[in-house]
Amino acid sequence: MKKLLVLACLCLAGVAQAADRPEVARYVKAYSGGEGSKVFVMRIGPTDKAEVLIQITGIDTPQDGLILKGRVEPRDEGKSRRYYVTRKNQEVEILRLEQGSGTLYLPSLPDTPNEQHVSYDESLSRSCNPERMLSEYLEQEASK
Repeated sequence: MKKLLVLACLCLAGVAQAADRPEVARYVKAYSGGEGSKVFVMRIGPTDKAEVLIQITGIDTPQDGLILKGRVEPRDEGKSRRYYVTRKNQEVEILRLEQGSGTLYLPSLPDTPNEQHVSYDESLSRSCNPERMLSEYLEQEASK
């Protein structure tokens, strides 16, 4: 009886944990840039909130691989998008896309351009799992 009670509690805890997970997009969009940089973008929460998770890899900074929560702002009747994150209590544009390509804005690094051109990468996008990206983000936030 005691084992059944423990098992029931574990199952309920798993259901509660799943309920705490926000809704995410069905797909992660991935973009590749010069010198090996990669950008991963995924909607989080309801569509009307315009919130996203953004991960940049392949850059030599402490932010490499971190998943940042930001917002997206459609422009020009949805033809282009601007992505913003908050850094040091200030909202900054980090990515601007138009028709599958655009500009990644990087923090100032020695010997590195502040901007890099990025383009949609279909094979990289297909290799991404939205639920895994969400789990990584939640784990990252829980360890802060």
